[in-house]
Amino acid sequence: MPQATFISWNIQNFSSNKAKADFYEVITQVTYMLNADFTGLMEIQSNCGDAIGEQITGRLPWQNNVPLYVYQDTDRYTRFSDQHLAYWNTQTMGSTAIQYNDFTDANGNPLEFPNDSYRPPMMISMTVSGMPLNIVLYHAPGPGDTPNVYLGTQNIAQIPAVQTCANGVVMGDFNVSPNNPATSPNAANTFNPLLNLQYNQLTVGLATTLVGSVTNPNATYNDCVNSQYDNFFYKNTQAGVQLTAEVIDMFAPCIQGNQSYYANYDILLRTWVAKKQGWVGQVNPIYNYQDAFNAYSAVSNHLPIKLTVAW
Repeated sequence: MPQATFISWNIQNFSSNKAKADFYEVITQVTYMLNADFTGLMEIQSNCGDAIGEQITGRLPWQNNVPLYVYQDTDRYTRFSDQHLAYWNTQTMGSTAIQYNDFTDANGNPLEFPNDSYRPPMMISMTVSGMPLNIVLYHAPGPGDTPNVYLGTQNIAQIPAVQTCANGVVMGDFNVSPNNPATSPNAANTFNPLLNLQYNQLTVGLATTLVGSVTNPNATYNDCVNSQYDNFFYKNTQAGVQLTAEVIDMFAPCIQGNQSYYANYDILLRTWVAKKQGWVGQVNPIYNYQDAFNAYSAVSNHLPIKLTVAW
């Protein structure tokens, strides 16, 4: 049975301050250890998308394969120039893709994505094992930017390809969470347009963002996470399609005694943290969730989410 694995990951403030060799090693190791066929990254800043895509895909150990990447051209935006970056394994996802950055509705009217960061979605159409697939990657405005945080997701549902595709993935950081009082009253209105198009929301009830800090050495995983902002929405018309979605625990694999869970991730993470703090070598071994939280916080305040589709 053919299958494809998708990763959606908001890497907080991924700009020149993180565009370093040791940080690229962390990102590519996570991509590889999660067996990702298609990875979408958000919050690429300072127009670094092209350089970051080249560095990451050049490190991926896919055999007999040239991984491809696309990034969003944000030169026409006048403010923060946040970009989306997507890269994929051409052995499993194919090498032909069409990228879209500008959108109209079914009547040809331009669809606006008004927000404080000028980051409209990026859409990619490709064919995977003979199955046409439409992929949308989106990073919504911040949760306090109302009503724009709701309008952007609602407008995605107005894109004709999103409406008419037989198989589609809409993924990213939507900054709307049913368990966050700031956004929960509008969660249903935000996502209903996609749900009404027969997209299924797949990470319901799973927290994807980090809390501000962890000070208890006896903390658990649940003490480290907060809101459910990151999501997958999947639509398919084929019978027998199997979907599995999960939030990836990036803390446990680097706790002392668990390193074999994901080979090399612990070493690469601790090396990056040490370099970021100006130290030589690696930080001390990670003994608990508090240590792991503090280390992973140097990567992002979001956990990656994973979707496996088998058909």
